[in-house]
Amino acid sequence: MRKKLYIANKSRFSLSVLILAMIISLGCSLLLKLNIAEGAVEQQYYEMCVKSGDTLWGLAKQYTPNNKDVRKTIYEISQLNHLSTPDIYPGQIIRIPVQE
Repeated sequence: MRKKLYIANKSRFSLSVLILAMIISLGCSLLLKLNIAEGAVEQQYYEMCVKSGDTLWGLAKQYTPNNKDVRKTIYEISQLNHLSTPDIYPGQIIRIPVQE
């Protein structure tokens, strides 16, 4: 014969169910935010081979939209390619961030 279960304190039971539901909801929302953030981190860029006569300023100016400062693009290119100086050399492969 099975024992019947009963709730001794209904308010404590309701509070426990509410807290459990909040913990599950918070966990699911954190997982969703992590997945969304991982997709947002991926940066798109052009990859190109430097030709003789190319300069960092010239390439940045070519790929910078009219409403953006070329110096900011130069900074982004330097960061993306780990450049400590503005010097680039023929045959060097560099990445240029895609501008919108």
